[in-house]
Amino acid sequence: NVAVDEIKNRLGNSEIIHVSTIHELLWSLIKRAKPQLVQCHREKIVEVLEKAKRDLNTSEKSQFFSNLTEEQRKEFVDFYLDNKEIYYKYKSSSAAQFKKAYRNNDLNSPSFLNDCLRSVDKFKYVVRLIYSIKSLEVTLNKIIEGEEKEVFYDSKSNTDRLHYMKFSHDTLLEYGLKLIQSYPILCRMIIDQYPYFFLDEYQDTHQNVVLFLQSIHKYSIQMNRNWLIGYFGDTAQNIYDDGVGRKIVDLHPGLKTVDK
Repeated sequence: NVAVDEIKNRLGNSEIIHVSTIHELLWSLIKRAKPQLVQCHREKIVEVLEKAKRDLNTSEKSQFFSNLTEEQRKEFVDFYLDNKEIYYKYKSSSAAQFKKAYRNNDLNSPSFLNDCLRSVDKFKYVVRLIYSIKSLEVTLNKIIEGEEKEVFYDSKSNTDRLHYMKFSHDTLLEYGLKLIQSYPILCRMIIDQYPYFFLDEYQDTHQNVVLFLQSIHKYSIQMNRNWLIGYFGDTAQNIYDDGVGRKIVDLHPGLKTVDK
């Protein structure tokens, strides 16, 4: 954002040049494709759900849960879905206070609860997974039933909140790449609107951004359309671990190197 402001100050007001962060631009290009974005979101939820269920049944941290009988696991899940307020009230408390909160006789806790509470950290890990799975399943059903018709990019968050139909920075790049690869007409719309694309500090750009631009470039060649992508940067100045660095030549072949 600081770099965007600096470039705007140097250029002055211009209707010819659009200056923005890659996230801001990407969202402006895909946000109108609401049904397709909801489909991307649905697939993402299914993927996250499958991983959460695997972790719940196979992770070392959830071993105490997987060791329970099927009937006990169901009782455990039902109990914690019915008593969410206790978890959120005491989740930041000491281990002793956390255990004490669940040993209230009025709660009608499962008979095997004390064994599960031996490690509070592992216990919290399992309960978080249970809550996440439940909320994602509810949202997934709403999407399937047609109750959820729109998904939103949350530019102020670094974490997805899929169950609220919101996603963050990295997932925006993931959805954008999926859409550009699935719907070639989007490439055509971008080429018509932006005949030149200049990307600064390419070495710290996420690979999905490069793959997004490479898809447009490939389409322009196939359709014999004039389109230019220029990457500016220096691989010796890598800051972020997930930046493409020297891998750019593999991710986007056919570039012409201009040394400066």
